[in-house]
Amino acid sequence: DSHVFRDLLITGNVFRDTFGWSYVSEKRGGWAGGQESAVQGLGGFGLYVDMASGVHAYRNVAYNNAYAGYLFSGTWRDGDMVYYHNVAANSLYGFRLAGPSFDTHLGSINTQLVSNVIVNNEGYGILHEDDDGEYGNLTLDHNLYFANGWRPWDTGGLWTAGDMAIYRGSAANEYYPALADIQVNTPWEAHGQAGDPHVWHYDVADHDLHDGSRPDFHPTTSSDPLIDRGTATLPDSLEALVTAFAVDDLKRGEAYDLGRYEAGFEIVSTPVAIGVTPGGTAR
Repeated sequence: DSHVFRDLLITGNVFRDTFGWSYVSEKRGGWAGGQESAVQGLGGFGLYVDMASGVHAYRNVAYNNAYAGYLFSGTWRDGDMVYYHNVAANSLYGFRLAGPSFDTHLGSINTQLVSNVIVNNEGYGILHEDDDGEYGNLTLDHNLYFANGWRPWDTGGLWTAGDMAIYRGSAANEYYPALADIQVNTPWEAHGQAGDPHVWHYDVADHDLHDGSRPDFHPTTSSDPLIDRGTATLPDSLEALVTAFAVDDLKRGEAYDLGRYEAGFEIVSTPVAIGVTPGGTAR
C-alpha cells in the first residue's frame, strides 16, 4: 500500500507544451511516433503517474504535450485512478496506460476514464498495454473522440491510428480506429460520443508542436456532443474530495457536460452594481 495515495485530487490545471526531447532518446528510437512524426525522442507528458495510484484527476487540460497527455505507468492498477472531465488534445497519445507486467490482479482495482474530451491526438486517443486481455474494473464511458489518428500509416504514422489501440505483447494487438469499433468489440463506451466538440476557440488542423497556440475548450451553443452528455452524478470518492477541498464546482442541466468546463454562465441580478476593491470578489 505504500504506493497508493489517499485523498489526492488533481484539479484545475493546464499541462501544456511539454516536449522532453533528448538526443540519445531520438537516436535510440525511443518516445517516437511513426516515421514522419515530429515526435522523435520527445518523452514529454502532461500528467504522469509512475509506480503509484490513488489519484483522482478532475477538470484538467493536457494540451500539446509531445508524447502523452496522461500517462499511467507501473502500479497504477493497484488503487483508484479516477479521471473525470479532463481534456487530452494534440499529443501522440491522449491517454497511455502502460506497464502490463505490473497487472497482478487481472485488471484494475478501480480505473475510470469518464466524460473526457480526447481530440486531435496523432497516434491513438487511448493506448492501453495489456498482455493478458483481462480488463476487470476498467471503465471507459461518456468520452468524446474526435480527429484522433490524424497521421495514418500510409503517410508515416502509427499502424491503424485512431481512437484506441490495445497492445497485447506477444498476442494479437487490437485496433479500434473509430468509436463505433470500440463499442462493437469491447464492453466500453456505451455512452461515448464522436464528433467535433465545437468549443470556443480550437483549430483542429493545428499540428505544430512549437507554435505556442492557446486554445479555449469552453463549450459553445454548438457543442451538442458535449452538453449534458456526461453522467448525472460523480463517483462517491470524487464527490467526497470535491467537497472536502471546497472545489467550486457546478452542474447545469440533468447531466454534466463533457470535458473541463461546464457550459453557460450565471447572471446575478441583486445587487445590480457593486464597487470592488483591489483583491476583492466580483460576480
